[in-house]
Amino acid sequence: MTTGPLEKIVSDMTVIKYRGKYYEWTYFLDTYNNAIISSDISSKRGDPRPYFNCRDQLLKLLKKEGITEPVYFHTDQGSVFSSTSFNQALLNNNIIRSMSRSGTPTDNPIIESMNGWIKAQIWVDYIINDYDSVEEFIKQYIHYYNYERPMYKHNYKSPAEFTLSQGFNLTF
Repeated sequence: MTTGPLEKIVSDMTVIKYRGKYYEWTYFLDTYNNAIISSDISSKRGDPRPYFNCRDQLLKLLKKEGITEPVYFHTDQGSVFSSTSFNQALLNNNIIRSMSRSGTPTDNPIIESMNGWIKAQIWVDYIINDYDSVEEFIKQYIHYYNYERPMYKHNYKSPAEFTLSQGFNLTF
């Protein structure tokens, strides 16, 4: 159980279809408030850059917030998440790694569940192809998700409203 923002972070990649093309969207989620705290997308299958960009966004956020306590970071065992180059920067910044067992998505239920919810919401509530770019859509969706979307988990408050109601400054 988490007691505040940026204690436990989970991540995964999911595929989104935009104008007939598939994109890989990588994002990091804070388990305290379910806020999306970093995100990047690529049209190139297997592109490692979004993972590294999200990691770097997380490191900047932790520095900005002055986080000195260990942060737990859980992912699957994908090739980028398992790589030495990805993990060395985490180790150097007091981030404790945790990984799902190979081929066991149920070991990362928060992010796997979110992938399903987010994709369903995108297809039911949005006409994604009406946006100028997939990047613009993701940016607007994250803003909606973090600042406007009510969550049952938070007594129908958005992640931002919940975080503020608990006496914490916004961290995303």
